[in-house]
Amino acid sequence: MCGASFNGGGRGKNEVTASGTCGPDLTWVLENGTLTISGTGRMYENQEDGVPWHDFREQIVSVDLPQGLTSIGRYSFKNCINLTSVTIPNSVTSIGGHAFFKCYSLASVTIPEGVTRIGGSAFYKCSSLESVTIPSGVTKIDSGVFYGCSSLTSVTISEGVTSIGFEAFEYCSSLASVTIPESVTDINNYAFSSCSSLTSVTIPEGVTRIGSSAFSCCSSLTSVTIPSSVTSIGERAFAHCDSLTGLEIQEGVTDIKNYAFFGCSSLTSVTIPNSVNSIGEYAFEYCGSLTSVTISSGVTFIDSGVFSCCSSLTSVTIPSSVTSIGEYAFGDCRILKTIRFEGNAPAIAETAFNWVFADAYCSADNATWTEDVCRHYGGNITWNWCLNGEIVPKLFFTDIGRNEYYYDAVVWAYYHEPQIVAGTEGRTFKPNASCTRAQVITFLWIALGKPEPTTTENPFTDVKAGEYYYKAVLWAWENGITGGTSETTFGPDDNCTRAQVITFLWNAVGKPEPTTTENPFTDVKAGKYYYKAVLWAWENGITGGTSETTFSPKAVCTRAQVVTFLYREMGE
Repeated sequence: MCGASFNGGGRGKNEVTASGTCGPDLTWVLENGTLTISGTGRMYENQEDGVPWHDFREQIVSVDLPQGLTSIGRYSFKNCINLTSVTIPNSVTSIGGHAFFKCYSLASVTIPEGVTRIGGSAFYKCSSLESVTIPSGVTKIDSGVFYGCSSLTSVTISEGVTSIGFEAFEYCSSLASVTIPESVTDINNYAFSSCSSLTSVTIPEGVTRIGSSAFSCCSSLTSVTIPSSVTSIGERAFAHCDSLTGLEIQEGVTDIKNYAFFGCSSLTSVTIPNSVNSIGEYAFEYCGSLTSVTISSGVTFIDSGVFSCCSSLTSVTIPSSVTSIGEYAFGDCRILKTIRFEGNAPAIAETAFNWVFADAYCSADNATWTEDVCRHYGGNITWNWCLNGEIVPKLFFTDIGRNEYYYDAVVWAYYHEPQIVAGTEGRTFKPNASCTRAQVITFLWIALGKPEPTTTENPFTDVKAGEYYYKAVLWAWENGITGGTSETTFGPDDNCTRAQVITFLWNAVGKPEPTTTENPFTDVKAGKYYYKAVLWAWENGITGGTSETTFSPKAVCTRAQVVTFLYREMGE
C-alpha cells in the first residue's frame, strides 16, 4: 500500500490511524475518520485494490484535499460508503474513472472550473448526490459518470461539452429537467435512460445522433422535439416513455432505428418528415394512443411491426415512395378503418395487416394493383379503386388488361367528367375495334368540355339534328378542326384513319408548329395535310408510329389508339 503504516490500538472504527504515500509528491494520513492528503502534484493511477487506504474505506467520513493537487486517481475513493462531502481544490484538472464509485453517502461535491476530464463511472451510484455542475473545460461526459445517482435533482452541463456518454445519467430517477448545451453533438446510448422524473428535455440544434435507449423508460417525459441536425434516432431511443404525448421530428432525420418509440402509450400523433427513408422494426409498436400517423414521402420500406398493436390507429396513408411493407407492420391495429395507397402496389408480407378490418383505397389507373396483389394482403381488407378521389368499379371492362399500353388512357376516358367513352355491349371496351369519324370528333369534343357551337349553319347533308355527334361536328367545322369528306358531306360512319385523328387533335389544340426537322416516318411525306400534325405528335410523345419507320397514315384508327392519343395530349 505504497508504504502505508497503521496503528490500530484499541480505538473505534473511526479512530483508526494510518498513513503513507499516494503520489510522487503526496502523502496521506487517516485519523478520526478524516483522510488528509498533503503535498502537490498528481495522485497515483491505482488498480482497484491498490489504493493506499483500500482497507480503511469504510472508516473515511471526510476528505481534506490540498491546493496544488492536480489529479484524483482512478478508484481513489471507491466504496467509501460513509463519505458525505468533498471539496475538490481548484488546482485539480482530472478526476479518474471510478474515483467516487458507490460513495452512497456523498451528498455534495464541487467540481472546480479547471477540471477538463471526469473519468468513466467517477460518481457511479452516488445515491445521495443532489446536484452537480459540469465545468466548461470538460468536453465529454464519460460513460456512467453519474449512473444511478438517484437523488440527483439538478445538473448543469456547461457550454463546451460535445458528447454525453454511454449511461452517463442512467437511473438518475429524481432528475426532473436537464438543459443540454448547444455544443453537444452526440447523445450516447442510455445517456438518460430510466430518468423516471424527467418531464422535459430540449435537444439543441447541433446534435446529430440520439443513441440507442438514450431516453428509454423516461416515464414522465411529456414532449420532445427532434431538431433538424439529428440524422439518426437509435434503437429504443424513447421506448417506454409512457407520458410522451407530443413528438416533433424535424427535417434532417434520415433513420429511425428499431423500437425507437416502442411502448410510448400516450403518444397521440406523429409526423415523419420527408428526410426519413428508413423506419426500423417495431419503432412505434404498442403506441396505444396513436390515432393518426403521417408517413413521409421519403420512406421506402415500412419494416416489420412498425405500427403493430397501435390499438387507437384509425387511418393511415401509404405514400408512393413505399415499395415494401414488412410482417405485422400494422398487425393487430383492430380499429384501423382506412388505408390509402398513393402509388404502386408495394411488395407486402402476408401478415402486414393481420387482424385488421379496413377499407383500402388504391388508384384505378395504376396497373400494379392486380387482383393477385390484393389477395396477398393479410387481414380483412375491403378493396376500393379510386380515380380523382372517387370510388370506381374495380373491373369496369373485362377485355382490357392492366398491363396494356392503353390501360391508363381507357380509365381516364371512361371516368372523365363528362365521360368521353363508354363500353360497348356488356362490360367490354373492344380496344381493337375501328373508330368512325363521328366517334372521334365526339370524343375530342367531350374531352374539351363540350363547347357549344355558335353557328346555326350546317354544311353537311349527312349530319342530322338529334344525332349524338351533331353539336360536335358543327363545333369542329366552325373551328377549322375538320372540313368534311367533301363540301357537303362529313362521312360520320366512315372509318377514321390515323392521319385524320392526329390532324383533328392538332387542329383542336391550335396547330402548334413542330420544332423538329427530323421525320422518322418513311410514309409521311412533306406537303401532305397531316405532315406537320404527325411530326408534332411524334416529338411530343403522342404517337410512336406503328413501327420505328412507319406511321401508317391510312390505317384505320382503333378505339384504343384514339383514346391513347387524347390521353397523352390532354390527360397527363
